[in-house]
Amino acid sequence: GGEDSASIPLIVNGFPEISLSVPTAVRTGDVVQFDTSGSSDPEGGELTTIWNFDWTESEEDFVGSIYSFSADTSGNYTGTVTVTDVKGASASESWSIAVLPRTYQVIWEEHTIQYEWDGYLEQNQIHTITHVPGAEGRLMSVNATLTLAMDLLPMMLPQDNFSLTVIVADDGWEDTVRTEQDNITQNSSASIERENMNPYSEDVFNVTSDSLDELMEMILNGTNSRFGQGEWQWVIEAEEADPDLPVGEVDPDGGNDWELVVEFTVLVPRVSEVGV
Repeated sequence: GGEDSASIPLIVNGFPEISLSVPTAVRTGDVVQFDTSGSSDPEGGELTTIWNFDWTESEEDFVGSIYSFSADTSGNYTGTVTVTDVKGASASESWSIAVLPRTYQVIWEEHTIQYEWDGYLEQNQIHTITHVPGAEGRLMSVNATLTLAMDLLPMMLPQDNFSLTVIVADDGWEDTVRTEQDNITQNSSASIERENMNPYSEDVFNVTSDSLDELMEMILNGTNSRFGQGEWQWVIEAEEADPDLPVGEVDPDGGNDWELVVEFTVLVPRVSEVGV
């Protein structure tokens, strides 16, 4: 008798081979690109790439052979990429990338900033000035002088006197002075001074930070070095603007012109990024 034979083709679906391109280290803010476009399937079929990231709590993974992201915070970032062919065979590979902080050089430069205001007030009137002089630097000292216009006519004597008050509410500082005429040839004036408001910094130093904004926040608002960074108020009040002898029951000088000059010494950081 004869022998029958039959053959059944056996098809083996091979696992995909992952080709992963990823840098080992970058700096904060750099765009990082992960690439598996060089991966291959032994059978020549299409591949699907899924990225899983350990640093996010999102349950949604990214699908695609190329993924890009930018890290704002330094640290070690890890994850897994999985490549799957059309028949469900898959291969996975873990990856890790170090995101390093940036290095900046800080040079403190001493600047003088001057503000000038003027106006006119009558008895019991108040004028308030509000500004933020320390937004771009570290305030070191302040000198404020309020000067009144001189009354020259006899009927306008004695000289008027105003008060000047400074209020730095965030730091709990308030001070008041009143104008005086020290010499009959000089205008009535008053001054407020304060020095060593913040510690003096060394001229040049290097520091690491995740971003320039974070660095500026750190050096301008650090512990014990943020005095005066908030809002300043200058309050001018005409306390004695009508001591004059009345002429026909009318005060010949119901008020006075004033000028306020405020000068700050400020340390301003000049920052440049350096490669270290």
